[in-house]
Amino acid sequence: MKSIKIYIILFIIFFISAGCVQQEMDADSFNKLLSHRNMGLAYLEEERYTDAVKEFMSFINIAPSEAFGYANAGWAYLQSPGKLDSAQIMLEQAMKLSPDNPDIAFLAAKMYELTNRTIKAIELLENTKNKYPEHVLTLYQLYEYYLQPNVALDLKKAEELLQRIAETVPGNVAAQLKLADLSIKNGHSETALFSMETVRQILPAIPTDAVSVINNAIQFLREDDTSQAMAQALMFHNLLKSTTYYKSGITELKGNSGPIPGSPIYHFMSLKNPKIDKQGTMVPVVQFVDITDKIGLSTISRANIVVPGDYDSDGDEDLFISSRSVTGSISRQFIFTNDNGVFKDISINTGINHKGQDISALTADYDNDGYLDILVLNNRRSRLYKMMVMGHLWIWLTLPGLASKVIASKQNLLIMIWKEIWICLLLLNRPTNYIGIMVMGHLQMSLKNPVRLVNQCIAAICYLAILMMMVM
Repeated sequence: MKSIKIYIILFIIFFISAGCVQQEMDADSFNKLLSHRNMGLAYLEEERYTDAVKEFMSFINIAPSEAFGYANAGWAYLQSPGKLDSAQIMLEQAMKLSPDNPDIAFLAAKMYELTNRTIKAIELLENTKNKYPEHVLTLYQLYEYYLQPNVALDLKKAEELLQRIAETVPGNVAAQLKLADLSIKNGHSETALFSMETVRQILPAIPTDAVSVINNAIQFLREDDTSQAMAQALMFHNLLKSTTYYKSGITELKGNSGPIPGSPIYHFMSLKNPKIDKQGTMVPVVQFVDITDKIGLSTISRANIVVPGDYDSDGDEDLFISSRSVTGSISRQFIFTNDNGVFKDISINTGINHKGQDISALTADYDNDGYLDILVLNNRRSRLYKMMVMGHLWIWLTLPGLASKVIASKQNLLIMIWKEIWICLLLLNRPTNYIGIMVMGHLQMSLKNPVRLVNQCIAAICYLAILMMMVM
C-alpha cells in the first residue's frame, strides 16, 4: 500500500513539473532545500533513517526534477528493514533523472542485489564501468560478484578488476593485498609480488609480528613457490586487517564500513541555484548560526592551533586545541571529545601538558597501532605524544634536537637551528601525515669556499641521519 502511495506522489510531482529540466528557484526556496539536504544527510550519519526520509521527501516536493532527493531517500530506505520496494521506486526515479551518475547507479545495483536480481545488478555495473572505468565502488562490487560461485564466478575478471583498482588507487592497502591473494591463486606470481612489494612501500611501519611473514611471502613469490607463498600471504593479510590503513582501504572500496556498501549523494545533479539578483550582487543563500555555547567550546580563547582527529576511536572528529596565554609566551593544551556534536573537555586526564609556546601540531598513527598520536612543536621542547590504549592517555616521547631556537614559522613550515644546522620541518597535511625533514644548510657555509661548502654539506647530512635514527 505504501508503495502505491509513493507512486501516486511521484506521478503528481512529475505531472506538475513536466517539461522542467531545471527549475529556477528563489533564494528562500533554495535555503529551504539546503536545510532539508543538510538535515537529511545528518540524520543518515546518525542512522535515523525515518527522519532522513522525511527531509528528503520535503526536498523532493520543492525540487522534483533533482535526482539528489530521490537517491538519498532510496539510500535511507536501503538501510531500513522491509523498505526495499520504496528504495526501488526512489532509486529508479533518480536514475531516470540522472542516468549517467555512477554513484546513483551503484545504489540501484545494490537494490537489485538485495531484491535477488544480482544478474541485473551486474549488467548495470558493467555499463557503469564502461562509462566510468575508474569508479572504484563499481569496480570493487563487480570484483565481489565475480568471486561468487552461484552468481557469476570468473576469477580472471575478478583479478582484472582488482588490477584496475590498484592502478586507480595504488595506495589502497586492502586492494593490494586482495590482488596479491587472487593473483597467487590464479598462478600470477609476478603480479602478486609487485602488490606485496607495493604494500611494504606504502606502510610507514609493518606490525612487528608481520615482518617475517611478508618477507617469507615475498621470498616464496620470487622463487615462484605459489603454495608456500599463498599461506604466508593469507597470514599477512589477516594480520593487517585490524590496522587503520587496511580499514580505511576497505571503506574506500565499499563506500562505508557498514553492512551495505555505498554512500549518500552529497552534491546536486542538475539543480540551478540562484546566484545573482537583479542588482548584480550575490544572493546570500548560505547562512551560519553561532552555536559555540551549545556545543561546549565557549571556554576556548586565543587558540592558535586546532587539530581535528578521532582521538577516542568512536568514529567522529574530536579536537586537539592549543591556546596561548595573554602574553603569548605560554600555551595550554586541550583535548575535546565529540559526543554527538557536543564537545567535552577531558584535558586533565590525557597526560598532555607542557610548558613553552606551541608553534604547530599534527596528528598521525606514527607507530601503526590503530590510535592517533600527536606531535607538538614548541619553542622550548617539541614532544611526540604516544596514545596509550588505557583511557586514551598520551605519554610524551623526547624528540632529540628539537629543543632548539626557532628562526621562522609560517603555516606548516618551521625552520629551526640544531647543532649549527638549519632544519626545515615541513608538516605535510596529507592522508599519510608523514613529517618531511630536510637539511637546509650549515650556519657557517660560505659560497666563497666550495671545498668547505661540500664538507659542511656532508656534515649536515650526517647530523640529519643521526637525528632521524634517534627520532625513529
